[in-house]
Amino acid sequence: MNRLRIISLLMAMIMVVCCFSGCSHIGQIVDRILDNTRNPLQDMEETLPTDTTEETQPASEPEVPETTGSTEATEPAETEPEITTGPVGMGITSGDYVNVRSGPGIQYEISQTIRKNTRLEVLEIRDNWCRTSIGWIYQDYVYIDGTYAKDPAIMGTIKGTDVNIRSGPGMDCEIVGSTNTGDRYEFYYQTIIGGRKWGCTSIGWICMDYVTLDGNPAVSQPGPTVPKQ
Repeated sequence: MNRLRIISLLMAMIMVVCCFSGCSHIGQIVDRILDNTRNPLQDMEETLPTDTTEETQPASEPEVPETTGSTEATEPAETEPEITTGPVGMGITSGDYVNVRSGPGIQYEISQTIRKNTRLEVLEIRDNWCRTSIGWIYQDYVYIDGTYAKDPAIMGTIKGTDVNIRSGPGMDCEIVGSTNTGDRYEFYYQTIIGGRKWGCTSIGWICMDYVTLDGNPAVSQPGPTVPKQ
């Protein structure tokens, strides 16, 4: 504020002097005085650099494509229990007090218990279990007619005339044929029923009273191995 008063007084004095002296350059003198009285803040504003940098936008994140497929592991499809095809037909239990179950495994309920030499029909074999006409029995305790048993087969010679060949071990079984002296057979399995020993051959059962067995087991195809329960 003091500065403006001083400047005003100076301008007035200059104008008075110029009037008496006849100076024609009063206008230029006034302009120079005014230039020196400019607001220093205005000069600072003019000299400040202009920020021409545009406002930058943050980079957008890349879009993650949506996955249409599931990342969960697919469970394998359930498969049916494997059925082991094998010889089927008439059979006989080879163990005392054999359990008959509702399914092929010891986890299944016992439906009944049967004695040795029980005749039954074997319908299929699955995982070492026999499905029979009365239920499931472990294969180790069932002999199927005409097959090799656990023990080696033995060769034998018939010693009689018109010896009956039957459908099963026992006098009450049906006669299916006959054989004569000198005929030789391979006996796969033997059991005692009604006080007599009976042997199973490829053509049926023969009472062992009419058979002379060789001293050594027959040299034949080995029978299937049956695992223990």
